[in-house]
Amino acid sequence: MDPELVILWWWEVALKGVREQIFKGAEVIKVSATGGVYGRIEGEQVGHAELSLEEQEVIRKEAHRFGLKVASHAIGRDGILNSILAGVDTIEHGHFLDDELASLMEERNTAWIRFYLVKYIFNINTLQIELTVLNSTYQRILKFQKDGVSE
Repeated sequence: MDPELVILWWWEVALKGVREQIFKGAEVIKVSATGGVYGRIEGEQVGHAELSLEEQEVIRKEAHRFGLKVASHAIGRDGILNSILAGVDTIEHGHFLDDELASLMEERNTAWIRFYLVKYIFNINTLQIELTVLNSTYQRILKFQKDGVSE
């Protein structure tokens, strides 16, 4: 496990985690709003929001108070939505981003940092999901470009 990884369970711990990272010299705070791609077979799924809206709001407020941006690793829809509503600065990945979420991101000036491939593919089911997501993401990008939405 990454020694710098901070696992958060409550908003008080979220606040403590942000302050510790700021004290260590962080230049950006990155949260994991959804799971499903870290290689653990059990205990996480893409569709599960790993941080509540309230936890993300606390993280964003504290990071912004110190002038830091907040990036959100968000693949599943619930995590993306929580991140946007919390006011994070960027959505990283955003595989299950849809038109409604994209419109909300535009309203709130949230950037989409898209990554097409996940580092590890563990089984044929994951591969099929990833290929489906990649196609869906590609089609969405084409639509956004056609509609004049910039990255």
